[in-house]
Amino acid sequence: MESQDSSISSGSPLRNRRLKRACEYVGKLWFPVNPEVLEKVREGLSTGAYQLDIDFLLDDLKSDFALYTHCLRELSERYKAEVGEEHRRSLTPSDLIHWAGPDRIAMVVNDTRLDSSPHDLASMNEEQRARLHEALLSASVAETLSEAKNVDADLGFSVSLLRQLGLMLISWNYPQVYEKVMQNLNTGDDLEFIFSQALGFSPSLLAVTVIGDWGLAPDIVRAIHVEKGDAIDDDSAIRKEARQLSEELHQICEVGEALARANDPDRYPEAERDWLSAKDEIHKVLGERGLKLIQQTVTKNADSYLSFDKKGFQSLNSLNPVLKIRQAKERRLRTSNPYIQKCGPRLKRLLENLYEKITPGVINVECIKELVNDIIPAVGFSGGCVYIIDPAVGMLVPRIKIGKMLLEEYKPVTYSLSGLESSQIRNAFHAKEPLIDTGYRPEEGNIAYIAEVLGHQKKAGVVYLEVSDVSFYPNDTLIRAHFRAIKETLADCLNLN
Repeated sequence: MESQDSSISSGSPLRNRRLKRACEYVGKLWFPVNPEVLEKVREGLSTGAYQLDIDFLLDDLKSDFALYTHCLRELSERYKAEVGEEHRRSLTPSDLIHWAGPDRIAMVVNDTRLDSSPHDLASMNEEQRARLHEALLSASVAETLSEAKNVDADLGFSVSLLRQLGLMLISWNYPQVYEKVMQNLNTGDDLEFIFSQALGFSPSLLAVTVIGDWGLAPDIVRAIHVEKGDAIDDDSAIRKEARQLSEELHQICEVGEALARANDPDRYPEAERDWLSAKDEIHKVLGERGLKLIQQTVTKNADSYLSFDKKGFQSLNSLNPVLKIRQAKERRLRTSNPYIQKCGPRLKRLLENLYEKITPGVINVECIKELVNDIIPAVGFSGGCVYIIDPAVGMLVPRIKIGKMLLEEYKPVTYSLSGLESSQIRNAFHAKEPLIDTGYRPEEGNIAYIAEVLGHQKKAGVVYLEVSDVSFYPNDTLIRAHFRAIKETLADCLNLN
């Protein structure tokens, strides 16, 4: 197994120095323990409550990630010191806890450094809380899947947790960097790469380097972090069976991490893809009740955090990625139309109510009908039309009729600038700003109109609206704001954005 020094030696000298300094820095500060769990474990050790069954102690330690990982780190040092390097063997986290027993663990948890950490769980920010949520959910999925696949459930839980260790340590010890990265994720972003660019090391490399001298079994370390191109041949010290376990643990953990991201779509823009990836494996291994079984494990593992901060962790009681993804899409739709905030109170309310009914990713026929037949006329637009481009004939074709149009006709309009026919529809298609002007009809008098191209990255057509009562919009500012809010809503209904 790689030692800490050999883990560091694979990169450039500058990156190695950064990584070494980071390991020393996070090693001193770690992340905060749950004081309620710490007090419970100390009391149980002092009264001998764990003497008859060490597994009760293991469960209590696992209920607080900071305390559990701190114990693994400190106990690995004691194991090495007591057994000696030449007699030292690779252990699983559970093996290490059982070797240590209550007496050695008592020496670790009674260390006064745990009471004087510069970090405080009670003052964690939203990103740090979200990181704990994600670790809880990921580890719970790994525990549930491991048990169903006849893999040691404690091992699946621990490996998943250790895979999260780098991100956890960064969130607490480099909080500004962490927040900046997590609050600005875009589709296609790779967290490992982004943090590596920002800090000089990736989260998984930080984790595997921190645990590099803990004496954990090589298959565990490999499941936590595998370098690209890191192949192990048949003559390796890691036997075929161990390699298979490593690969299975790696796959199990990836499913848990995908589900955790899917359950937080406001933070992860590819949450829907993560859900599609995770749900098939969950269904295959756990069946139709998969999410309910995982929810039971999450509730059990989150109990101590819920006791400490019920409001901050109560969302873990509702594992529903499908609902959360849909709600996040709806919120993004509303925020994607900034013009609504510039509208008058009536139109603002009407459009916000309509957005509650819009289903992202499809053409919303009923919402289009409500917009065209009810909302648009209600705010002073007497007529108009939505023209859609038809490249096959080089025309803008009228597709959605709105009220009674007086200045233009419901007929196809060429969008070529070389055409002889003059049209405000064609002009709007090529203009960079909305066309706003008035026309005149003897029977109706002055009629205001506004038109603009539909679509942002790709032109899809033109929206044209008229106002027969020009007094309804006394200035261009309000008509422009209302028109653009309606146009963006229409584009969302048509699934053009």
